[in-house]
Amino acid sequence: MEIKFEKRKGYKLYSCLFVLLMMLILLIFSFKGNSFVRSADGLNQYYPVLEYIRQYLHNFFSSEKIQQFDLSVGLGEGIIPVLNYYGFGNPLTLLLMFIPDGGTAYFLTALIFLHLYLAGFSFLFFCFHSGYSNRDICVAAALMYSFSTFALVQGFEFWTFLAPMISVPLVVAGIQAIVEKK
Repeated sequence: MEIKFEKRKGYKLYSCLFVLLMMLILLIFSFKGNSFVRSADGLNQYYPVLEYIRQYLHNFFSSEKIQQFDLSVGLGEGIIPVLNYYGFGNPLTLLLMFIPDGGTAYFLTALIFLHLYLAGFSFLFFCFHSGYSNRDICVAAALMYSFSTFALVQGFEFWTFLAPMISVPLVVAGIQAIVEKK
């Protein structure tokens, strides 16, 4: 019973510290006048594709038809294979259905935050699942994991690179459970 309480306290502590660190990062970005939508690939590739995915999802749910090919996407190939490279298969991308016109830039910022949060949360789950009992060390490790250089540099530029940071700790925890027959 005490162990479950410590885990819950660990998740709450991680969540509070994560919010504080993200507020600090937002403050730094706002003082510099920067956005999370970068001028290189972020603005030229990922942002227009998120707009396209948002429109694609709206069209699908309003007409219930799946458009298979579009000459404006990729090299005129199938839409879904091209969009999967840009995160279409990510379940969090489905939240684009609820985003109004002009809100995609804000959604992209929220998507990066959500991926960073879930990356650390899944790492914290892995730590607790692996039997590490020191809550403070696990929370510190999860924060370092979610705010690593890779996550901050590559994740802000290419948000799809953050998805493996969420899934790998969960997969390793699942493999551990299978091997230990839990």
